[in-house]
Amino acid sequence: MTFYVPERNAVLEPVTAHWNSASNVYTRLGDLGRAQANGNGGYGLFSIVDDKRAADAEKIEQLLAQVSNVVPWTQHEEWLAGLTSSRGT
Repeated sequence: MTFYVPERNAVLEPVTAHWNSASNVYTRLGDLGRAQANGNGGYGLFSIVDDKRAADAEKIEQLLAQVSNVVPWTQHEEWLAGLTSSRGT
């Protein structure tokens, strides 16, 4: 098992490709984004979307891209490795 530690403060939200899950994450990350805009934090907001089987994965990614950086699950290993690579860990 590999444990990744981001270099900067980050919120990583796993999202199943179902509209209920996506809308819940959209609301939470939207609230965090508004708090940051008011000077309350400096977090990177990331949605990791399970895109393996869902027909709606692309639409869900488009929704979440409005409030976060979207990472498809099929690309998670490359993305997570890059998240910590500059630390030399």
